[in-house]
Amino acid sequence: MTDESYTLPAASIEPAAMVMALRYKIVAGIAFVIAALFLWAEIAHRLKDGFDHGVAPAVFACVVFIGMPASIGLWFFGKAKRVTNAGRIASTDASFTWHLVGGQIAATDGNGVPRPDLSFAITAGVRRTLPSIPRATAQR
Repeated sequence: MTDESYTLPAASIEPAAMVMALRYKIVAGIAFVIAALFLWAEIAHRLKDGFDHGVAPAVFACVVFIGMPASIGLWFFGKAKRVTNAGRIASTDASFTWHLVGGQIAATDGNGVPRPDLSFAITAGVRRTLPSIPRATAQR
């Protein structure tokens, strides 16, 4: 993949952002379900056996098996929120210029200053749906 930059129309940013936000929300949802299942299992185990082995193993189990999936879920939910915000800004604020650089959509404001808070990664499938990207052609 090259690091060439292609200027994208603002109208194509919101659909790409919505696709990526949905992907992030799905991953966050899966992580939250895993954390909830571990929480349910931990509560069931504690109700059955109590704290026979002490409190430290229970705290460790909660941090590892509940805290980590919940943290991953929060991280992906934050990414989804940030990407949704970028799509919303692309559809409402015409002062931004949007570029495709490798596997990232990057924003620059009216002065040409990059805005990393509005940049986000895209998949190859989303990249193929974007307009104004030169298609590969066979050369003989």
